[in-house]
Amino acid sequence: MKKLLLAVLVLLGLQIQAQTCDTITNTYLSIGPDTIEVKSNVYDVWPNLFVIHSYDYYDNSGVTFIDTARHAFIPTPDPNIADTFSICSWDDFPFVAPWNCFKCDTFVYHSGQWNMLQYQSLQTPSCDSLTISGSQYQIIIESNALVDYWTTGAPTLTCPNVLGEDSSSTIHSVYNYNTTTGLPFDTITTCITYYVNGVYTYCCVDWVWDANMWIRVGTQTTPITNICDSITYWTDQSQGFNIGLDTTGIVYNPDSIEIWWAVCTNGLCYSEQGMYAYFPQVMTSDTLKVSYDVYIYENGVIVEVCTMEEWLVFDQNSFSWVLLNMNPTSINEITFNKINDGRMYDMLGREITNVTLGTMYIKNGKKYIRTR
Repeated sequence: MKKLLLAVLVLLGLQIQAQTCDTITNTYLSIGPDTIEVKSNVYDVWPNLFVIHSYDYYDNSGVTFIDTARHAFIPTPDPNIADTFSICSWDDFPFVAPWNCFKCDTFVYHSGQWNMLQYQSLQTPSCDSLTISGSQYQIIIESNALVDYWTTGAPTLTCPNVLGEDSSSTIHSVYNYNTTTGLPFDTITTCITYYVNGVYTYCCVDWVWDANMWIRVGTQTTPITNICDSITYWTDQSQGFNIGLDTTGIVYNPDSIEIWWAVCTNGLCYSEQGMYAYFPQVMTSDTLKVSYDVYIYENGVIVEVCTMEEWLVFDQNSFSWVLLNMNPTSINEITFNKINDGRMYDMLGREITNVTLGTMYIKNGKKYIRTR
């Protein structure tokens, strides 16, 4: 009964805490290039309570500014050093409640000014929500929500010409120019990668210039349940064994990647770390077991681990390392020629001429026991 009462009191306390914190809001009166003016309503909604209030400013190096004023002027960071930072309000009610209220707003520097991300109003990003504007040369593409990775290229399908890339933004800037012809492309493709409910999704939109504006002509969406499917490795023909990670087809733009290699041959294994590795111990006559562990980081946290293990042999015809074919090439039934010559053998396979009573023996491929 006591445990039940305690649980009820805890739930009631959490509900009161949520109701209390929901009444506290921060109003940003001005957002300038160097200073952001913000005001809290905590003293208006709780005028008779003693409140400890402060504004904390966070960037990549942690808390760098604290202001206890209700109406504060908070300096912004140098956008060349940190293009994203957060302002958090912290309110404590020491004499009436065992909790405090903590709220954060994030600002991103774009197009020469600081913009606040309204996470509460954001929807799930999608290619259907993308809008395009601008001229044939200078293009702005916007999303209804934060996109992890943007890329726009031309022509469509393979997109060998990358025209623009962005990450962790709702706006994507593209300069459309064909270096071969000196003219802009009239058909381009924009692809975005976003993470929702534990699944990476990759979608692309084709745009066509109709002499006045860009028009959407197609959308393709593909869920990516495993980002590891978009990476592979390469080898070369040089002396020893050179191997490296191939990320040209990766569908996500991580903060960093850590790779550990292992190569085994002739009963010995060797390890290296890095985007590529060299193993001088390997000969082209060897059969190799090659493996890697790829750790993909986002904001200092591992978001995916990719592993691979394959067997390779050196093909003298193509002068390259190829996969060892471990599958059977054909299956044939083995046939036996049965000889019924009447000879007798004991259970050890020795030929005999006389069989004693009660003894088991073999004759013409069959077992017998002499009973008389």
